[in-house]
Amino acid sequence: MRFVIVSSLDALARLAAAKYLARRWPSAEFIRWDITADGALMRKHHRNGNLRFLHASPLDVTEPGHADQGAAARHDLAHHVVDQASATADDELIVLLLPMGFPSEDAVAALRAPERTSESPEIRIQSVLFAVDPETVEDTLWDVSPAVEFDSRPALPAVHETPKGEPRFMPEREYCRTSGEFLAAEVAHSSSLLAVNNLDSALAPHHPEQWDRGVELIGEIAPHLTIVDATATPRRSSSTHAGMFASFDEHAAKQRRRPGSIPEYDGAAASTVVLRTSQPVDPALFHRALGTMVAGACRVRGTVHFHTDPSRTVAIEGVGPHVWLEPKEQEPTTLDYIASVLNASTAAATLPDRARRHVSLLPDGLCGCTIAITGSFLDGGQLHELLHAATGAPVDEPPSTNPCQDTPPTQTKETP
Repeated sequence: MRFVIVSSLDALARLAAAKYLARRWPSAEFIRWDITADGALMRKHHRNGNLRFLHASPLDVTEPGHADQGAAARHDLAHHVVDQASATADDELIVLLLPMGFPSEDAVAALRAPERTSESPEIRIQSVLFAVDPETVEDTLWDVSPAVEFDSRPALPAVHETPKGEPRFMPEREYCRTSGEFLAAEVAHSSSLLAVNNLDSALAPHHPEQWDRGVELIGEIAPHLTIVDATATPRRSSSTHAGMFASFDEHAAKQRRRPGSIPEYDGAAASTVVLRTSQPVDPALFHRALGTMVAGACRVRGTVHFHTDPSRTVAIEGVGPHVWLEPKEQEPTTLDYIASVLNASTAAATLPDRARRHVSLLPDGLCGCTIAITGSFLDGGQLHELLHAATGAPVDEPPSTNPCQDTPPTQTKETP
């Protein structure tokens, strides 16, 4: 069986994607999930525009966004959908229209469920598509509201509140992604982007400049994507690739989703500055400079090393107004280390002596920082100076001869 997985953030984008794909593949099996008002998980099977099967699973919870709904959808996908689809032809195409806010990464993992036996039908994930209106991309990246349906952010308990200006830590079980973070994760994991119009032009006028800006941002934060224009009137800024979707490479998708991963740019990036330094940074200096460095940036990602432990790689991620540090690899002690670094950087009234000294470079040279910042009106030179100053190195220091020596910021042209 061949699967095409479609994720989205809103019902209008998913509907537009379904209409386009139904015209393109009229004989395909379309499977759509929804959460009903009473909290039930509903699945509908369509073929040739006709409803051929409906399944509803009542849940014990009625609040959208509850973890039980996500688990129910993953279980339904891993077991019932594949079992029912196994009666179809081996090469039949099945289009999965995921619930809004349901990560495509979870859907892929469910289809790869380890409990599947050798008798289970062979599954081939042909493409993973993210459906979105490019006119909404920039606003969504800055949107701090929770992603709908499956990523509802609960209220932060008063016990976790801290005075303004201090780091705020939220327990993992209480954290769910915002709409902007969901979009950034989806475009990184997907193989293609389906550009749609959420509303008909008769209902709301389209803005070509916002469309162009959205396509540009998508190219900046996910240059690997194949963009297919699904609108009635293709825009000049959308690369249609003759309507061909890119094949899904699961290994490459996992690499792109690793914390701190920076895409490879071909030199056409107009709104992204890539900063590098061979030296680790001082926590206090970096904490002071970070706010200025990321001001106005809609996407931040990369890796940093601190003077306190130059051998430990810490990932930096940011979407819209939120910027955070997290472990680059699965190391349980790294979260505690990050918390101690941030606490020390805010508690120290004066900079520690180590901020004025250089830390010896590791033999492999992997102790510096690489940070990609995407946004408008970026001053690459100023950003490079801020990051270099955070190392505590003298301004007139000669260039490093280490293989990971400081390099000028990568920026191909000025952003208008």
